[in-house]
Amino acid sequence: MKIVPFLVLALLGALAWHAAGAEDFYRGKQIRLVVGSDAGGGYDAYARLVAKHWPDFIPGNPTFVVQNMAGASSLTAINFIANSVPKDGTVIAAVQNQIGYEPMLGLSGAKGAVHFDPLKINWIGSAAKEVAIVAVWAATPFKTLKDTQENTITTGSAGVATSNSIYANVMNATAGTKFNVITGYKSQTEIYLAMERGEVQGSAGVFYSSFNSAHGDWLKEGKARILAQIGLEKHPDLSAVPLVLDFAKTPEDRQEMELAFGSLVMGRPFVAPEGLPADRIKLLRDSFMATLASPALKEDAAKEKLEINGMSGEAIQKLLTSQYKTPQPVVDKVHQLMMGG
Repeated sequence: MKIVPFLVLALLGALAWHAAGAEDFYRGKQIRLVVGSDAGGGYDAYARLVAKHWPDFIPGNPTFVVQNMAGASSLTAINFIANSVPKDGTVIAAVQNQIGYEPMLGLSGAKGAVHFDPLKINWIGSAAKEVAIVAVWAATPFKTLKDTQENTITTGSAGVATSNSIYANVMNATAGTKFNVITGYKSQTEIYLAMERGEVQGSAGVFYSSFNSAHGDWLKEGKARILAQIGLEKHPDLSAVPLVLDFAKTPEDRQEMELAFGSLVMGRPFVAPEGLPADRIKLLRDSFMATLASPALKEDAAKEKLEINGMSGEAIQKLLTSQYKTPQPVVDKVHQLMMGG
């Protein structure tokens, strides 16, 4: 028996247990999927891929409408989901992975603007686990991460709370790199264009899955190179590329990196408001995982070069519960590092 079809059948079996009441609720309804990022980027691509196939696994087959609501690195979108929509599962969101850490680490810089509780809001699941990378244009003199420890390198970012800023700041403090981050770009797409034009020399924090989907040809054609990968473990495609963790100057620096990079494991998260009926959030979680396991979605994902490596909503909830027990002195130091202090 093939593994994937078996998983799909098992998940469909779990859904059938809820079918009667759920079908009555979702039949004829529309689910609005709010994307906390601009159109054209990796988060948007994952959201639209999932939205295309998800209705097939929700009893009643509701239609999906995708709406982009960028702002403050998904803080605008998750605040909206937490406070301004019906708590019935008809409005959900696809958000940036670090947003679950916002109340603890304050990464957006929007002090006083957090209006959600990451331990009470309902995490549905994540479509992928992520590894970020340090990518540079091949015409630059940077060939290894060590080169960025010895010479200043200019990289692009869409804002202080995005991965291209956060991870560069952490690496500067814990690994001795010299990233000079230029903010103000509207999206990763604009950063790619800036690399081609020579405005910046690279991108220090772009997700490998997004980079490979948008510009895998750059690597094949020798137009760009990857200096290091950012995460808790190596990506299978990048076995020869070193982990930034291995460049930590001290054990304390490594501990700080591990907290700072922890959100990567919940790489492409989907979330619903708190207060949903327990059977409905279970339905959304089960149907989400069934969607990710479906051959049709995996076929489309392969065409778009999007990796599918799902994480359940229960696992995300458990991860965040554990991370929020981190001693405050460590949290304070990581906050300082991630904000460039």
